[in-house]
Amino acid sequence: MQYQALKKKKKAGIRLQPLLQGLIKKAAGEEHTEEVSDGEVIVGDVVSEEEAAGILARHHFKDPRKAYRNVVLLREGPPFSHQTPRSRQIFLRIFPAFFSQIAASSDPDLALNHLEALISSVGARETLYSFFEENPQAIESVIRLFSSSEYLSKIVIRHPEIVDQFLDPAEMLRKRAREEMQGELFTLIGECGTYAERLDALRKFKYTEELHIGYNDILGSMDTMTISKSISMLADVSVAGALRIAEEEFRRIYGRPVCKTGGTETQARFCITGMGKLGGEEITYGSDLDIVFIYSGEGETQGGKSISNHEYFGHLAGKVMSVLTSMTREGTVFRVDVRLRPSGSKGPLCQSIEAFAMYIKEHADIWELQSLTRARVIAGDESLGREFMTLSHQSLYEGPVRKGMAASIRAMRRRMEAEVSKEDSEYYDIKVGPGGIVDIEFMVQYLQLLHGSKYPGIRVTHTLLALESLHREGLLSKDCYLRLRKFYTFLRTLESRLRIVHNMPSHLLPRNPERLTPLARRMGYQDTKRVSGAKRLIRNFEDLRKRVRGIFEEVLADNCNN
Repeated sequence: MQYQALKKKKKAGIRLQPLLQGLIKKAAGEEHTEEVSDGEVIVGDVVSEEEAAGILARHHFKDPRKAYRNVVLLREGPPFSHQTPRSRQIFLRIFPAFFSQIAASSDPDLALNHLEALISSVGARETLYSFFEENPQAIESVIRLFSSSEYLSKIVIRHPEIVDQFLDPAEMLRKRAREEMQGELFTLIGECGTYAERLDALRKFKYTEELHIGYNDILGSMDTMTISKSISMLADVSVAGALRIAEEEFRRIYGRPVCKTGGTETQARFCITGMGKLGGEEITYGSDLDIVFIYSGEGETQGGKSISNHEYFGHLAGKVMSVLTSMTREGTVFRVDVRLRPSGSKGPLCQSIEAFAMYIKEHADIWELQSLTRARVIAGDESLGREFMTLSHQSLYEGPVRKGMAASIRAMRRRMEAEVSKEDSEYYDIKVGPGGIVDIEFMVQYLQLLHGSKYPGIRVTHTLLALESLHREGLLSKDCYLRLRKFYTFLRTLESRLRIVHNMPSHLLPRNPERLTPLARRMGYQDTKRVSGAKRLIRNFEDLRKRVRGIFEEVLADNCNN
């Protein structure tokens, strides 16, 4: 990559523009024919802090004195750092281009804060400055991101070498298929010599692809649901990569796991199932992955150290989780939640498909059946995955409807509000709070369980597609469908924006409007003379969730025929 190559490349003979000389002449009142920009004036150290703050205020910086201190830090470097004359010269040349983009951005203060954090995170400033001087097109893309997203900015600041990605905006915006992504990741893993290198390769791949998705998001080239599907696909590919790494490690130790049936041996199979929002292809930035591990049958491994398939696949599942969650110098990949497996945290980490079927038939609660409506195989053996999905649908839709299902779901919903919701005097909980995302998801799951035996078309994992199919089959009126689709899209967009704009937990919405100005702007709420966009956002949210709760109570009414 070009930025990384520059770290190894020494250049000479760059001409120094007479910037400082011109600024000194201008400050002294001497004639100077070249027009000097405000960016040049501020960075040139020829005006006082007060004068610089006045200039920055005219460019809509909310805290111009802090902004000026950031400029000084960029120019001089932090205390006790060594700023070479050449590094300073390059910075003086490129800063006006940065300042022009920052001043025109949606949040100049935020953009400048992030730029200073990026530069401070780099040991060899000259290399990064040279990169931007040689690739000025990258400046616009970086500042657009820095002014729009706390979450994505943190990725770039933690991994400054990723600025290479901004060399080709068209490539950043290109949408990739799963097969292409997975092929690239497997190639990267295969080129690594050690386990530690493979872990780092997976992490670099994940945050690079997430940056691509986020860039599409802030430019508005993808809607919220497409963004969620893209992040979910990235999660699928990452889990598949983690499985590839884990299997390579375990095969060396234990050999090949086999099943013995009727005197014949067959390769034991293993698959990973996405549940919850991952199963529905609806996760957002920073989401946990709800997953369940399944293997095909009992037997033992054939290798240097033989163990039972139950032990082998339990260890393999744990290794997959470790590959995804372990902290390395490149960070982590995804957090993982396995509590949706049979018997929850008390059950074995990985179960045979036969044991899973027995549990669902004899012990599963209604909430576990709800979670299965969103099950989707994301990695591992495809044939075992098909068996698992067939089994799941038989368990969900081919038996009699559970009695008291509506009452059970309402009770679970009340329990979640009381024990899980983080709503308080400071925050709304847009996910678990009353009238939140879970209300709509529970309605959909209830209707699927109630009518899925008669209408196979409603057995889909994505909530919006499920709503559409329920309407198509006449199970939701047109008015109810349109309202729920609108409400769900709004809440999911709000959830995604909370993460990408503020880098906050995606389900907690501050009640204080003063904290919501950037979010409101990203949601399309502009200030008027009478009321701020943030206050209008809160009013609309409060009204929306009252409407959602009303529909929830209507759909799961006591007199529902279930």
